Amino acid sequence: GSAKGNFCPLCDKCYDDDDYESKMMQCGKCDRWVHSKCENLSDEMYEILSNLPESVAYTCVNCTERH
Repeated sequence: GSAKGNFCPLCDKCYDDDDYESKMMQCGKCDRWVHSKCENLSDEMYEILSNLPESVAYTCVNCTERH
């Protein structure tokens, strides 16, 4: 398939759509997927954020620092 920007903007490492090992969060601002490790999220925080309702958008470090 075509590469559709499948890399974490923080570490620039590629990831596969079937790569369930790496925990990732989608940023509501830039729509990029970032590794929870790169965001310095603990497993606990990741679980909490993963279970947020759709209406609550996660914001990645890149977007947070821009504002």
